[in-house]
Amino acid sequence: MRTADGGAPAWPVPPQAMEPVLWPEAFDDPRFAFEIKWDGIRLLTWAGRGGLRAVTRRGRRREHAYPELAALAGGPEAVFDGEMVVFVRGRPSFPAVLRRDRASEPRAVERLARAWPAVYQVFDLLWEGGRDWRAAPWEERRARLERILEGRGGSVALVQAWPGERGRALFEAAAGLGLEGVVAKERASPYLPGRRSGAWRKIKAWRERDAVVGGYLEGVEGLASLLVGAYEGPALRYIGRAGSGLNARERQALRALLDRDRRASCPFEPEPARLPSPPVWVEPRLVARVRYLEWTPELLLRAPVVIAVREGDPHACRLEDGDLEVKGDGEGRGDDGLGGRPSPRPAQP
Repeated sequence: MRTADGGAPAWPVPPQAMEPVLWPEAFDDPRFAFEIKWDGIRLLTWAGRGGLRAVTRRGRRREHAYPELAALAGGPEAVFDGEMVVFVRGRPSFPAVLRRDRASEPRAVERLARAWPAVYQVFDLLWEGGRDWRAAPWEERRARLERILEGRGGSVALVQAWPGERGRALFEAAAGLGLEGVVAKERASPYLPGRRSGAWRKIKAWRERDAVVGGYLEGVEGLASLLVGAYEGPALRYIGRAGSGLNARERQALRALLDRDRRASCPFEPEPARLPSPPVWVEPRLVARVRYLEWTPELLLRAPVVIAVREGDPHACRLEDGDLEVKGDGEGRGDDGLGGRPSPRPAQP
C-alpha cells in the first residue's frame, strides 16, 4: 500500500497515540504498573521497509529533527510509542527538547544534536514483524518490547516499569527528583489508538522554580497577575503570568512595591503577545518563587502559583536552571558526563 504523498509506503498500523487521563493522586494497585512520565516530545516511530518515520500526536513528521532515531535501524521492523527526551545537567529539559523539535535546517539540526543529545524513551509496541500488538494486554506488549530492546543503549532506551504496589512510593521519588510525575497502566489493557482511556492514568507532580518579575496586569485587588520570565543568555524571556496564591492584602502590597519600579518599555525579549489586558512594565528586580505543573509547547509555565516574592539576583533565574545558549560544541549538555543518557533514575521505591 502506498500513500498519496510521494509514494512512500503506508504505516502498517495508523500512527495514532493512546492518551492517559489525568488522575488526582498516586495510588497502589497490583492491577497496574507504573512508569516515570518523562518531560519530552511524544513520538510514534516506524523503522522498516518504509525507512525511518516519526510523527507527533498531531501527525507532524519529525524524523529529520532527531538523527538519534537512526539507532532503530537494523532491528526488527516495528512501530513504537515513546518520548524524545533531552537531559540537561542530568535532568529532563523540555525547553531544550522543544528547541530540538523546532529545528528543520540540516546544519541547525546537527548543531543542536551535538549540544543537546536526545534519548528516545520507548514505552509501548503497536506492531512488529507483521503482527498487530494493539489488542494484546499491556503486560504482553511490555514483555515483547523488553525482548526487542534488550541490550540497546545510547539513544534508544526502554522506560522502566515498577509494580503497582509501589505506585505511591514511585510518585514520591519522582516528585523528589523534580520529575514530571508518573503514569499508571492497567496490566490487562489493550492499546487504544486515538483514544483517551482510564486504563492509563497520569499523576503529575507540582514543580517549583524562581522567575523574574517583569510586569503585572491590573486587577480589582491591586493586581491580577505577575508577568514573569527567565534569562536565556542576556535576554529575559517571558514564561507566563501567575496570579494564584496571593491574597488581597498581598496583591495590594505587591502592586505598591512594583509601582516604584515602573518603566515605559517591555523588559522581555520578545514582548509577550495576546495578554488579556494592557500590562504595566517594571524593572526586573524582584524574584518570584512559583509552583507549576509543566511547560507548555509554547514554553510557558502551566498553572503557575505564586509561593513568595523576594529581592534576589534576577540573573540567577535561568531557563531550566541551565544555560540553554547553543555553543555548537556540546557544552550545552552540562558537566556531569551523562551525554544525554537517562539520569537520574529514581531509587527503587
